Amino acid sequence: MREGRGLNSDDSGWTDVPYCAVENIKRLSPESHSLFTIHHSPKQQPINHNHNHNHHVLTNIMSSYGAETTSDQVAADLKDQIQGKTILITGVSPGGLGAAAALSIAASSPALIILAGRSESKLAATAATIAAAHPDTPTRTLILDLGSLASVRAAAATVNTWPERIDVLLNNAGIMAQPFALTPEGFESQFGTNHIGHFVFTNLILSKVTRVVNVSSDGHQLSDIHYDDPNFTATPDAYNPWIAYGQAKTANILFAVALAARGVQAYALHPGVIMTNLVAHMGAEETAGLIASIEARGRALKTLQQGAATHVYASFCDEAQVPSGSYLADCRVAEVSKKGPNANFGEDPDGTEEKRMLLRAYAADKENAERLWKLSEELVGEKFEVARK
Repeated sequence: MREGRGLNSDDSGWTDVPYCAVENIKRLSPESHSLFTIHHSPKQQPINHNHNHNHHVLTNIMSSYGAETTSDQVAADLKDQIQGKTILITGVSPGGLGAAAALSIAASSPALIILAGRSESKLAATAATIAAAHPDTPTRTLILDLGSLASVRAAAATVNTWPERIDVLLNNAGIMAQPFALTPEGFESQFGTNHIGHFVFTNLILSKVTRVVNVSSDGHQLSDIHYDDPNFTATPDAYNPWIAYGQAKTANILFAVALAARGVQAYALHPGVIMTNLVAHMGAEETAGLIASIEARGRALKTLQQGAATHVYASFCDEAQVPSGSYLADCRVAEVSKKGPNANFGEDPDGTEEKRMLLRAYAADKENAERLWKLSEELVGEKFEVARK
């Protein structure tokens, strides 16, 4: 078994870039990654919730959401749903999607925003930004290192001492395509941080949580769960950072599916293509290649606010209109693809599936979700019984 090389967990919001699960990430081509089509959406004004037809109006407005919709816009439209709620967001470093979502939500008078992450200074910086923009919105910080189950359990114990019920748990933190490393408990770093950490944290506080939102990505298309070797340690060359990332992102979706099957309001989402410090570990040449590959396909990057829009929508959308367990992209429920894992994203010449950002069938499969739940329990040595039906 290889030794871990130091876990570098990034508390920035999940940020998707074009994915390329090849042995050498520098070998990028326009056909070798997933890209995001920008759908032009009309600008909308916040609706007036004081009319009898507000539900119909809100439905019409949300039906026009697309890739250019912003988190500020969604938060304004869903102000009645946000007002008075308590939200816990993991991964809120300045410049990330979690921080952007928190700032937009803060404008709509929530009761409390709990900011969770590894770095006290980054938590303080995001809290200060919210306080400056929305001084009447209370915040609270929580130290949480998802790459360490000791930290996860300590953070959960702290949350369980607080009196507030958590209306929305937004599992946003994570790492992407890191060099091989193991967590202190021996999990491959991306699977351990992105899935196992959130799996344990969520379950430990679930008795006081109403809705769970897992930030995944279309990177899930790279891989199903490697049940025989989830930590990529079977052979010296078993690890591919992008395949491991795909596995972790599939796990995020399956976790939401499993929670929904247990009667919990749960969603997973793909935020889009946004370049933030999630790619800070990549070299200048690699990053330039990623940007060039986007431009070669005539696509555009999303802004932070556009990327965080689906965070806000998934957190406060009407469950009657958006079924629990759904996977969202561009504030819409994604369709299910019949394709299996696609390491090169080159199987769809006309780009139809890419444009719709379809959900791979294995990530929507309830039996697969139950299998992952059982594996996760076995790996952490603890069973979690959830029954809200």
